[in-house]
Amino acid sequence: MMNKIIVIVAVLMFAWIEKGRAIVKDTVSGYDLEQCISYALQNNPDIRLNYLHMEDRQRDLMHSKGERLPELQSSFFQGFQFGRSIDPTTNAFAFTNYSSNSLGLYFSLMLYNGGAIKNGIKESELRVESASIGL
Repeated sequence: MMNKIIVIVAVLMFAWIEKGRAIVKDTVSGYDLEQCISYALQNNPDIRLNYLHMEDRQRDLMHSKGERLPELQSSFFQGFQFGRSIDPTTNAFAFTNYSSNSLGLYFSLMLYNGGAIKNGIKESELRVESASIGL
């Protein structure tokens, strides 16, 4: 009885091992050396991280170049007061409604800051270049 159990377990283990070998053989046999290298380069986490790092440095460069541009901001405000309020001209209570409007425009242009923008752009370009070397 014990011999039958050992034989059955051995046969099942052999079948399980052969099934695993067949699965591995099917997945590996479809690749040649160039495909393996290409797959490894596309899915290598270090290389993917370097690509992301390079994209980040390129965004920094665009931001540095954008600091040369002027800044323009605008704002608009509209307010309403209902009911009892103080009349701003007579300082007496009034039972009227007031509305107020405000419009603002802000423009800023950096004329000179000691070459910090130009040097920041150079620094960003060097960082992009060093990130591309890592690829």
